[in-house]
Amino acid sequence: DLYDVAHLDDWVIIGNSKFKNDNQFVDIFLDKLKFLAKKVGMRVQNPTIKLFSSPKFAGIKADLYQVITKTTQMVVTIIPEQLKNGPFYSDFKQYLLKEKGVLSQFVISKSLRDEKKVGAIMLKLLIQISAKCGKAPWLTQLPSNMPKNTMLIGADVYHKLVSNRNS
Repeated sequence: DLYDVAHLDDWVIIGNSKFKNDNQFVDIFLDKLKFLAKKVGMRVQNPTIKLFSSPKFAGIKADLYQVITKTTQMVVTIIPEQLKNGPFYSDFKQYLLKEKGVLSQFVISKSLRDEKKVGAIMLKLLIQISAKCGKAPWLTQLPSNMPKNTMLIGADVYHKLVSNRNS
């Protein structure tokens, strides 16, 4: 269970317009997200959904003025893999944060197509969204004899190497 969770009452999903013809991709994504959110205690209302067709951020910027309001909490953007390392991602993220003051979470569409992994990926997505909204997903119980001015540091010590060996 998560310690503290955010609730998404006013949020936006932005995705590629090709998803319209892809078995209602955004609807399927939203249904799974809501199902998992309920399991971890998050309330997720229906978002505003905007689909784009341009691979350039400038091509969709005008449309964003219609869907992002002063009360928008989060923008979840589903993008194809080829856009994640280019100017679309960086321009979009900067616009949302600097000009609109809105938090964002990007999701690579390919990662949502693997039926075996999609549940774990979407759970991580919910945890990231909650943390970005200022909530603490976990709480560590400190030993009673630990001094109050002690700093704890966590370290990720497992990485899968390219050769599929453990590190």
